[in-house]
Parts: sequence; C-alpha cells; structure tokens
Amino acid sequence: MLKREMATKRSFLTQAVRAISTVLLIAILIVPSFTFGSESGTFRGKWWNYYERALALAEKPDRESLDKAISDLKKAISMRDKDQRMARTYGMHFIDYFPHRELGICYSKIGDVNQAIRELEESLRMEESAKASFYLNKTKKLLLEPQKQYIAPPVINFEPQTPTPLINNLFFKVKGKALGKGLISKIFINNEPYRFDKAQEEISFEKNIDVDDGRNTIIVRAEDLLGNKTEKTLTVTVKREGPTINVFSFFIAESDGKKIVKANGEVTDRAGIQSIIINGNTNNVNNVKSFPITFTIPLEWDPNAPLRLVAKQAVLQASDILNNTTMAEVSLPAGLLQVLIDEKKSEIEKKKHREEEIEKA
Repeated sequence: MLKREMATKRSFLTQAVRAISTVLLIAILIVPSFTFGSESGTFRGKWWNYYERALALAEKPDRESLDKAISDLKKAISMRDKDQRMARTYGMHFIDYFPHRELGICYSKIGDVNQAIRELEESLRMEESAKASFYLNKTKKLLLEPQKQYIAPPVINFEPQTPTPLINNLFFKVKGKALGKGLISKIFINNEPYRFDKAQEEISFEKNIDVDDGRNTIIVRAEDLLGNKTEKTLTVTVKREGPTINVFSFFIAESDGKKIVKANGEVTDRAGIQSIIINGNTNNVNNVKSFPITFTIPLEWDPNAPLRLVAKQAVLQASDILNNTTMAEVSLPAGLLQVLIDEKKSEIEKKKHREEEIEKA
C-alpha cells in the first residue's frame, strides 16, 4: 500500500515537470525577439523600438532595408518628433535620438536629395550635430554638381577694408567673410582650419593671429563644396617702438641777462608723430614723419659753491599715432659744462679784481 502511494506521487511530479517544461518551450517559441545593433530585447512598439530597428536596417545597403528603415523612422517621429541628445526611454535609460537626421541620411542614400535636405536641416534646427552637417553638405554637393561650370569661386572680404593695417599689439584680429554660391565648406587662416560644420553661402570668420614687429602676411583660403578655391592675402605692419629723438647741437645763449643753454634736434617716426612734450609743455603735431625741435636746458648755480653748476636735464617725450612713446632726458655735454664753469670763474675773478681796485682807490 505504501509503495503504491509513493509510486503515484512520483508519477504526479514527473507529469508536473513535463507540463512546466512544455509551457516554457512554447513561450520561448512564440515570443519574438529582435536585435537592434548591439541591443537585444522584446519589440514593444515604443518610439525607441522603431528608432533602434531603423538604425540597424539603415546599415544594410539594399533598397528594401532602407525603405523599411524610412518607414520605422517615420513611425518613431509620429510618436516622438524632436531630435535630441539624452532622450529618456524608460526609468533611468537614455539614448541619443535623431530620427530626422537618420531619415535624411536614408533619403540621401536612395537619391531623394530634396527630402534628405529637408530632414537634415530640420534635425539641425532642433539639435546641432556634426553628423547631420556632414551629410547635409554631402547631399547639397550632389544638388550643385550639375551647375558646377556656372558657379564662380568664393569671394573673401576682410573687415575693415584696410589694405595694410598698422598696429602695435602682440596679435592681430583677422576678420571677414567668405561668400560663394557653391557653399563655403572650408576656411583656412595661415594654413590653420577655421572650425565650422555646415556649408553656407556666407561664412563669417574671426581669429587672433600672433604677429611680430615689422610686416606680417596673413593668408586666408576659402573652399566651396565643389572644390573651388580662393586665396587672399592681408599684410599687417606691427610697430611697437616710439619715435626717434635726435639732438644735433648745443649752444650758449642769453635770456634776461642770464646765460642759458639751448639745443637743436629732430623727432622722426615712420608711422607719424602725434605729440611732443618738452619740459612739460605739449606740442601737438599733425601726423608728420619729421619735426624739428629747439629746447632749453635749465641751469642753476649753487649759491653756496659759486663754481658748482647744477645743470638740470631737459625732459622730452614723443608719441606716435599708435601711442607708442619715447622718453629722453637730455643732459648738458661735459665739454660745454666746463666752458660755462670757466666763464663763471672768469666772471668771479673779474668781479673780485674790480672790488679790490675799488678798495685801493
């Protein structure tokens, strides 16, 4: 009796295990599974399911796969329209979601240029990406190719339109625009690429260029989608030194019965002189390259030591039109100083001699 009951229980357990195994096998067979790129999972008809399946299909070169990818992308867009980075799918799961961009790329692959451009520009309007710009440029090039022979090379305009700028800075800001019906796709400034992604009829550029004293040549090159190129050169002259102050001669003169020393000289500057200050007195100069100067060196005799001449310095300051400044302190030449001392000594001796003569008389 006991053996019969145990056999019955074993038979029931065996049948239960077989039933569970059968159910699991059926479930595995009837639930479809899809692979989207590197992600596997159940297709639940969500916007991200359509988007990921479209990405996998778009990798295949055949037209049927591309048509299916286009259909899936349109479905994804109908459920979630906006291209964006870090779009939340569920929970804490996020993906970069660019259905308009990928749809534009698919249209480009099947040769529907106008639809491709429309979708790629829509993607860039929503969220900029280098990939969208790359394929937009590539697609627009296809549109321009038949007109290639009628499209002129790019034009480069500098701002401001100064032919040879004159500056005193450590750098020069080269600024301008490149224009062309072939859509400007590349700009190089002194062989360094100027960064932008989307080719356009007009691209503004601006960059600081290190410059050295003297003449500096800046070369800007622009290229359009069709390979047409234009190069334009800008020469920048850098001047960081102030005007040159030259003193040619000194001479002794009299003023109010006293001896004074005057000097003649000249201030020169290749850019143009703006002002000259001599002993605190300002002379505004009208942007000339050369200007003659005459100035006085103040003299002062020491009352406690009659033969000690304190010759003060004349202070000169000259500025050019770029505000570069040169300062100079002009002293009395030693030889002329000795002449003045000797004359003073002679005067003192003569005065003493006269006083002695008076006393004797």
